Amino acid sequence: MAKRKLFMKKATRSAFCTVLVMAAIYLAIGQCQAMTSGYSVAVLKDDVNGPLKAMIADKILPALNKNGFAAEYITYEDLCSEGGLDKYDCLVLTDSTRFPVAGRDNLLAFLKRGSDMVLLGGMAFKDNLWLIDNKWGTAKQHLQRMKNPDNVKSRKILFDFENVDWQKWKRGATKKENPSVLLSEKGLVGNCMKMEIKNISEWEWDNFISTVLEKIPASHNAFVFQARADAQTKHLVFEVIEKDGSRWISSVEITPDWKEYVVVLEDFKLFEQGSYGKQKDTELNVADINEISLGLAHGIKPHLPGDHTIWIDQFTTGVLELPFDKDIKPLGLPIFEGRDIYCYKDSPYITTYEKQDILKTRLKMPSCYAGISAIAFEYPEVSRYIPLLSVQDKYFRNVGFASGLIVNYAGDFKNSNWLLFGLDSTSFYCSNEFLGMTVELLTKMKKGELSAKFAEEDGINEKKCLSVVSPAPADFIKLSKDKKHFLLPDGRKFFALGCNYIGPFERKCEYGEDYFSSKRLEEDFKKAKDAGINAFRFWNFRIENYPERLKTIIELARKYQIYLILSPRSHPLPTDKELIEVFQKNAILLSNETIVLGYDLMNEPYVTTVGSISVNGERSEILKHNVYEKYSTGYFDKKWVDKLAQKRDWPELGDWIQGSDVLNLYAAHEIAKKYIEKYNPPQDYSCLYGFDGKLPIEADYKEFISALDKTFKDWILFHKEAIHQFDNNHFITVGYNTSLAALPANSLLDFISHHIYQMPYSYEDMQKSVTTFDRLRAFWPDKPITIGEFGFTSGLKLSDSTYLDPYTSSVAEMMVFLYAFSNDYSGAYLWMLSEWPIANIKYNAPWISPDRHIYESRFGMYSYDGTATGKPKPITHATKFFRKYIDTHEPGSGNLAIIQADTPVKTSYLFTDKDALFVGNTKYSSERLEFQNSFPVNVMLSWDAEQLKAVATADVEVTIDLSKFGFSNISDIKIDGPYDELVKVGSTVKLKLFEGQTVNFSW
Repeated sequence: MAKRKLFMKKATRSAFCTVLVMAAIYLAIGQCQAMTSGYSVAVLKDDVNGPLKAMIADKILPALNKNGFAAEYITYEDLCSEGGLDKYDCLVLTDSTRFPVAGRDNLLAFLKRGSDMVLLGGMAFKDNLWLIDNKWGTAKQHLQRMKNPDNVKSRKILFDFENVDWQKWKRGATKKENPSVLLSEKGLVGNCMKMEIKNISEWEWDNFISTVLEKIPASHNAFVFQARADAQTKHLVFEVIEKDGSRWISSVEITPDWKEYVVVLEDFKLFEQGSYGKQKDTELNVADINEISLGLAHGIKPHLPGDHTIWIDQFTTGVLELPFDKDIKPLGLPIFEGRDIYCYKDSPYITTYEKQDILKTRLKMPSCYAGISAIAFEYPEVSRYIPLLSVQDKYFRNVGFASGLIVNYAGDFKNSNWLLFGLDSTSFYCSNEFLGMTVELLTKMKKGELSAKFAEEDGINEKKCLSVVSPAPADFIKLSKDKKHFLLPDGRKFFALGCNYIGPFERKCEYGEDYFSSKRLEEDFKKAKDAGINAFRFWNFRIENYPERLKTIIELARKYQIYLILSPRSHPLPTDKELIEVFQKNAILLSNETIVLGYDLMNEPYVTTVGSISVNGERSEILKHNVYEKYSTGYFDKKWVDKLAQKRDWPELGDWIQGSDVLNLYAAHEIAKKYIEKYNPPQDYSCLYGFDGKLPIEADYKEFISALDKTFKDWILFHKEAIHQFDNNHFITVGYNTSLAALPANSLLDFISHHIYQMPYSYEDMQKSVTTFDRLRAFWPDKPITIGEFGFTSGLKLSDSTYLDPYTSSVAEMMVFLYAFSNDYSGAYLWMLSEWPIANIKYNAPWISPDRHIYESRFGMYSYDGTATGKPKPITHATKFFRKYIDTHEPGSGNLAIIQADTPVKTSYLFTDKDALFVGNTKYSSERLEFQNSFPVNVMLSWDAEQLKAVATADVEVTIDLSKFGFSNISDIKIDGPYDELVKVGSTVKLKLFEGQTVNFSW
């Protein structure tokens, strides 16, 4: 039998159920009894929640009363009644996934007065409840009861099937040679449609499609039709197609007898998103419906093979009046999030999380657990979240938290503590272990000491600054003789394996001024170092006004050897004088710091932002050009510009800009945009696709482009002169994300730091992304070329309505890094270090619209998992391994092939060198390495004369032929590191690599 080395030595079941643990629980309960008086607890027990939830309530209430708490049962009606929660200090929701809409205000008032709550059962407040006709139910449950044709008003006939030309109905089918046909036949009201579907097999589809000739009223929310079918036909697949091509599908169970059916908009699920590449919401807009489709489709609803006949009559739309608001907004508490990465199932262990000191009871409970991670989202200087119980897989890796506690020590819910449980497990909630820990934690919550503790800790961290004591690099980074590369003090080329830093999970875009924590800063620098990062594009928000805080950043950069490109965030300001002051303050403080690489003058400037700034007391050149009046409507749409001027939301311009200057700047923006799009398609705006190394200047636009270029030249010059007055040691760039990067004015910059966000929908898109480096080189042949921002968010919705997964993202992101390195460019910076949870976007980024929340929240190298550090995403494992390769190789090493593949981004890569093999794909087969996986993974090997190292960015089984790497005697091989399922055959080893864990083969 082959030897197996497991992730961690497995404990036996008996070790989890020791007398010692139980004794500790009961001891804790006994110690709590005398300390709980004056703390009243309401425990939810309502018949609507069923016997299992009642069982949980019946376990909790006596346990609380036995230990000195004053506990009582309450119902949903109590939650909704005026004053129903007034006498309680804590609320235990035994089924927190559902909550009555009528009780929301009561609950919020209860929490805002500093009362506590305990949430059991999973995704809290996921479903709203209404009491209708003395029955509690969700919107879906009430809809099912109300789907009576008599309830649908304002009927409008869509198809009456009288005198129909069936040739106008298009047919779609897997096998169009089958003789399926539409016929007219006598129905309930005149003629009806008879659909004969012939010889359909399993896994096939056959349907008929008609254009909707009259627009359906926007107020209509229901389809009503009469239908019947032959005995072997059990359902009808009903699809609607919107004008943009979005497809929504439902299915209807039908019988051999005529019956009238109601299908509401909520019954449809998005099947395929239209307008390829467009981000949109998931609401079906009935007024946009362009076509309907009726028939069978096995992928939607299975059918029997053979012939099927369906009759349909009087197809109408109408209004189903609802006695409740089904679109009510979420409760908005910063707890739980319904992401796939937070869900776990078939997890065998729960144990007390070791990195916390709140819960003293030590639990180790084997079973088979499912649920959602019980995490909360901290607000800076307002709340603190503490994970309590860890959920582990069979290798004892943490896959989520079964329980956690959020302490609100400031803000709207000051002194309110929320104990969260994400498990879907009646047996757990009825266990003595659960009851014991709940008593222990409620006792702590009652004492009210946690709020003061965390408020004090945050106050100390905010005031604490670090002295600069770590050694600095021996010299500044310099330019090579040809000015194409950065050089380290030892003369080697510097390659930036970088990322953007704009703050920790809980706070972005204000870090450094309104919010500061040296502890969180150090945690982030450390985890960046652990991921192989050697450069930050650091957004230093007005931190020049706080020199001691800036010193803290310098100390951490030195300590963790991370070079800094500093981006002072004071834009736009009205005059060059004010901006000069900002950059000179930075230059004075940083001029002698060798860990600083340079300055980024502005993040993604637009004509409107740069054009807003006056220089030497004069309006910008583009404003002097009087664009709005000078150019006819052939150059821009005046109505559109007038609309922009009224809204003034985007693109940004200085709030001091008024009158005709507003029109001029928006007109200039629109002219530049329309002109550029002649050469650079709008969907490719950031990758400069369509340019060949120079900005084309048509005669009609020569004066306009000259004014535009002069505006940017003046802007760059005053920054550059201000910085160089005090600092000639660091480089200057601008973080463009549009074709403004091609303006001749940018010759004044020391290096290029462009941003690319090409959507990765296809092989062609991925090619456009990586070859952006080449187009930048064609524009600027004598400057270091970097990508200052890029990334592939797992919040990107693909054409099949799924989201791009983080494993695929890591493969796509490695392509960019590898392309830069293998083609001798100077680096790239991921967006961003730590992702930005939606709860925190809502809290401190109101400018991000709700339809962008998912997209913007899932960038980053670390996902939020309830801990300060977060969970490393797959890309961190790849960059960490790549870092070691970079340290011993010069940029320009290795060969990269970008390959079409069956992955969500339709692309894979193969990177080879004399001592390295990196593959990003779902499968790979060669004489040296073989693997196959259900989703993309980076498998990375490097070797020398004495050892071979292997890592993967997901759990994956690999086969490695060690003889192909120069290892002659496999029997002498020593294997170090975590792995599983090892099999040795001849010179090959087959084993399971664990995500992010390096395995070392040596002899």
